Amino acid sequence: MFIKKIKNQYLEVRTSHLEVGLSSKGFSIIELIVVISIIGLMSTVMFANYRQGERNTALEYTAQEMAQDIRKAQNLSLAGAQLNGEFTYGYGIHFDKNNRTEYFIYGDVGAQNKNENIPVYQYHNKEDEKIIPNPIVLPSNIEIKDMDVDIDIFFAPPDPVTYINGVFTAGTKIEIKICFITDNTKCKTIKVTTAGRVEVN
Repeated sequence: MFIKKIKNQYLEVRTSHLEVGLSSKGFSIIELIVVISIIGLMSTVMFANYRQGERNTALEYTAQEMAQDIRKAQNLSLAGAQLNGEFTYGYGIHFDKNNRTEYFIYGDVGAQNKNENIPVYQYHNKEDEKIIPNPIVLPSNIEIKDMDVDIDIFFAPPDPVTYINGVFTAGTKIEIKICFITDNTKCKTIKVTTAGRVEVN
């Protein structure tokens, strides 16, 4: 009788430990699944934010590079730089409405009226302009938006005077907007005034 009682108590203790062990193991698996799910969710969010940040950086860099190219044309004109040993009437930057993924800097080595040597203050004749050195191509996912006509910004020495589409009118400005091709809500605007100021917004 005594031995049977001890045996029953022993079996109860073992059964109790076994139940606790199974319960503990079950809780650990659930906890592990929860932790893995949280880590996966956080990784997805972080990766999405990283990609978005990378895209925004690319757009900002492209806008700043375009502004720098406009200033390059301005500085070349200010310095009175010759182009391949030829006199220039100034330097400009040209945006073609039919090609919104590139633009180019040029030097005007010709004139609108060659007999009178009258400069036209904008890109007018491929034979009379020289491109420096080649068209600048935008990244594959970025293009110029809202451009119904060609845009031409020309700097005439010695000041230099800023002409927008061949015209100088004090206090006027031109804006060039670049956006992601797949997302028109993500844009940057480069603004140029006839005072020669270049800004990125």
